[in-house]
Amino acid sequence: MRPTFGGPLLRTLCACLAMAALAGCERTSGSKETKGVPATAGSADERLVRTWTLLRDDDPNAFREALRQLATLPRELCHDPGYGVDGPPQWDILRIGDASVRLDGEWMKATLRRFVTLLEASDPQEARRQYEALDALLAGVMRSARHWTARQPAGVPPLAYQTALDLRILLPRAMLESNKYAGDTQFEQVLRDRRERLWHLGRKSFSEIAEDVP
Repeated sequence: MRPTFGGPLLRTLCACLAMAALAGCERTSGSKETKGVPATAGSADERLVRTWTLLRDDDPNAFREALRQLATLPRELCHDPGYGVDGPPQWDILRIGDASVRLDGEWMKATLRRFVTLLEASDPQEARRQYEALDALLAGVMRSARHWTARQPAGVPPLAYQTALDLRILLPRAMLESNKYAGDTQFEQVLRDRRERLWHLGRKSFSEIAEDVP
């Protein structure tokens, strides 16, 4: 007598097939990768890409949203991300993932202007968080520039690096001139010391970038 696949055997076989299909779907949905970003890095790196996308937008609301998102990112994410730089001869186009931003004088002036506007509308604690987040982001650009030196003439910094450095020097002055921290002598000294260290770093050759960018 030939075996048949009815009854309990058929139900067991169907259940096994369903479980296998479900496992396959889970593996597929969990293996998505952002272009250039491993799946294990996932959402945090994608948020960093979105932050840069917002920072290149002309809308002041986009800048506010960029700093809001940036302030929620783990600070270590900004420490030394895998930025690339394009745009010969000055290498001023910073890119990460699908985002690219031209870091030049015009971008720096626009970003500083938007930051000052946001600073005036924020309470001191919120403004400090926004400043620290933006400063950490720019410090990450400078640290990544260590990987660009082979593409540059000796001692000549890419414009993207110089723009990040110059903006980091200007931001503490904007914070001090806001008078929001009058009386907070400790934080005012932090701002002055950071600005001084960055100014001295700017006097170094690009090939002498410190391993520990302040």
